[in-house]
Amino acid sequence: MAPTRRDLLRWFGAGMTAWQIRCGDNGGLVAASAVLDPDERSLVVAIWSRLADHPAEVAVRANGQTVATMPLMLDGEIGRLVVSGLAPDTRYEITVIVAGLPLGAHRLRTAPRADDPRPVRIAVSADCDPSPEFANDVIDAVIAAEPEIVISIGDFPYTDNGPPAQTVAEYRARHVELRTHPPVRALLEAAGLYAIYDDHEVRNDWDGTTTAAGDGALTSSASCSTAGGSAAPTPPRTMPTRRCSAPISTAG
Repeated sequence: MAPTRRDLLRWFGAGMTAWQIRCGDNGGLVAASAVLDPDERSLVVAIWSRLADHPAEVAVRANGQTVATMPLMLDGEIGRLVVSGLAPDTRYEITVIVAGLPLGAHRLRTAPRADDPRPVRIAVSADCDPSPEFANDVIDAVIAAEPEIVISIGDFPYTDNGPPAQTVAEYRARHVELRTHPPVRALLEAAGLYAIYDDHEVRNDWDGTTTAAGDGALTSSASCSTAGGSAAPTPPRTMPTRRCSAPISTAG
């Protein structure tokens, strides 16, 4: 029986999962990207890459015209850039270029003005696992509905399924596996994303009886604070948001 993609990831580890150069259905990614936390006038571009400390470029387009091109240096394997100066209720395309290879374009619409009463179409997602046994057309249906924003409520991905990740490299491999999975990639390119994390990114129910390496896969030395100012760790390696320190560039 031919090995599955998960088998290959488990055998070879995270070192090669991001080095897929335009081959197969997983499509040539040295990195993955998403547009997070869009509001009326700004958004966060997030990059996950195996090209540590590598330069990247973010291009913003609206109405067929380039409105901004911004450099971004990865902080280790993570990059995040707050793009401000956008217009409310406007469609944008965001393209990220790492090592000469484009990621995206990400299509999104900024939030309407606070006094605009028009309805907003929202999709809610959870429990993402790229294993073929869970393959279905749900993501295709979500994309076809053209949501303006996707809200992920966690378990993105399941790192404790078949077999569970045990090392930092294995955790990171599973996160790369999900982000480069074609249906998930298509969803991340179809709308902006608001996200929290749940338990399966580390271990089911945060089981305190087992010590896992997952925290090392999710967190970094760049810590974020909660709204109350506590030092509770948040996972910038999972979803780097505007609450984490990030370079800020202005479009337009």
